[in-house]
Amino acid sequence: MNWRRSSPSIIFHMNISCLSVDGSDAWLGGTVTQSHDESVLPVGTHWFFRVQDNGQGEAAPPDRISYFYYAKDPGICTANYLVALYDWQNGNIVIE
Repeated sequence: MNWRRSSPSIIFHMNISCLSVDGSDAWLGGTVTQSHDESVLPVGTHWFFRVQDNGQGEAAPPDRISYFYYAKDPGICTANYLVALYDWQNGNIVIE
């Protein structure tokens, strides 16, 4: 799976190679394949993050996402670390 994320300060792509799901939470790990600013996110580095699907529709609370955390091995996503989550304003997360 390829994943693209952009922000005002950095644009990068990751090859997601690790996925762990527990209910409405998912942990993903991968390797940066393209980076707009390699001084911040170098190509070839591994990162993991967590997302949370809080349902669909206008009445559902916002989905949530964590910061990205550096990892020596993207397979660390299977540890299911309970890292802090923040409201996601850039789309809809669906975990099925």
